[in-house]
Amino acid sequence: MRRTLSLAVLVGALAALPVLAPGTNAQMATPAASPTSGGPYGVALQDVDGNDVGTAVISAEPNGWVLVRVEVSGLTEGDHGIHVHEFGVCDPSGTEPFSSAGGHFNPTGTQHGGPPLLSTDMGTPTMIATPMAAMPTMATPGAMTGHAGDLGNISVLANGQGILEIETNRFHLADLADADGSSLVIHADPDDLTTDPSGNSGARVACGVIAAGQGGMTAATPIG
Repeated sequence: MRRTLSLAVLVGALAALPVLAPGTNAQMATPAASPTSGGPYGVALQDVDGNDVGTAVISAEPNGWVLVRVEVSGLTEGDHGIHVHEFGVCDPSGTEPFSSAGGHFNPTGTQHGGPPLLSTDMGTPTMIATPMAAMPTMATPGAMTGHAGDLGNISVLANGQGILEIETNRFHLADLADADGSSLVIHADPDDLTTDPSGNSGARVACGVIAAGQGGMTAATPIG
């Protein structure tokens, strides 16, 4: 049986994300999450110019898997690599914006790959209605191996909108709230799901902190 968040929970969770004033840094606008917090977490994604380009909700499933749901707006059409990165710092400055997020979250030292295969008892993924008129990108079929943070690609339509919904068993919410924090990063190009270490997915075009990070940067607010 498919176990996902209900529409009411998803909409309520997304509504709980902070509304930022123009020019406000999303990573400095929300209070820090406790390292022991069970989530779910809300993530505010911003581009290199500080514009809000999306939100994400990361929550625990009853079966022990983690559900990641991402909605974006204003990105270029096509597929974009998306990953959980190892540090909770989203600094857009410098020659390589968001390099502060470090590499892909990869505590086991595996090779880069695609998102995980869904377990057979979860059934067929079902589209969840959202305020955006975009078909979610689903996480199946996927790969048996890959970094813990490998989430594959998010597909963006011609109107700049895209939705990704994926379930993963490669990390738990507590892993995202370690001392270094973690972040969600979207890249300019598609992830080829093969090339190590980044899937040849190009520049980092959007970033949002998931858990408490370094340098005084803070985390997205746990919801509920």
